[in-house]
Amino acid sequence: MLARSITLCAMLFATGAAHAAPGDTFCRQAENNINTLLDWARTTCIETAGKRAGRRSFLLIADKPMFADPRRRKGFLLVACAAAGLQMTKQGLTVDELWFSDLEHTRKEIAFVVNAQLCKQLQAQMQSGRIAVDDAYAQLSNQLDERSVSKTGK
Repeated sequence: MLARSITLCAMLFATGAAHAAPGDTFCRQAENNINTLLDWARTTCIETAGKRAGRRSFLLIADKPMFADPRRRKGFLLVACAAAGLQMTKQGLTVDELWFSDLEHTRKEIAFVVNAQLCKQLQAQMQSGRIAVDDAYAQLSNQLDERSVSKTGK
C-alpha cells in the first residue's frame, strides 16, 4: 500500500528529470533523522518541483496515520520540520515548500504544506533554545495549509 501511494505521489510531483544529488542527500538524511526519532513509523521523502523554475520542494510521507491524533500530528510535524530545516541549513539548499502527509491522507490526495524557510528558522531557534517546542509547534500549525496533491488541484 505504501509503495503504491508513494508511486502515486511521485507521479503527481514528478520533476521530469533525474534527482539531483543534493535532493537525494536531503531526502536520505531527513528520512534517517525522522525515522530514528519516530521509530514506530517509517517516513519517506520525495523531491518535487518547486513553485518556480529551478527550485525544489519535498514531500514527507509517513506510513502510519499522523493527523487524526493531535499528539502524533504534533510529533510528526515537529520532527519532520526540524529534520528538513536542519538539512536545508547543512546543505545550503533553497527549498520552496515542505509537504507533509501520511498514508491515509495520501490516499485522499491531501497534504499539509508550509513555506520551507519557516522550518529552517524553527529548527535553528529550537536548537539554540530561543523558542520552546510548544511555541514552535504553534507557529508551524498556524502556517500549515491543507492542499490537494493532485495535478488538477481539485
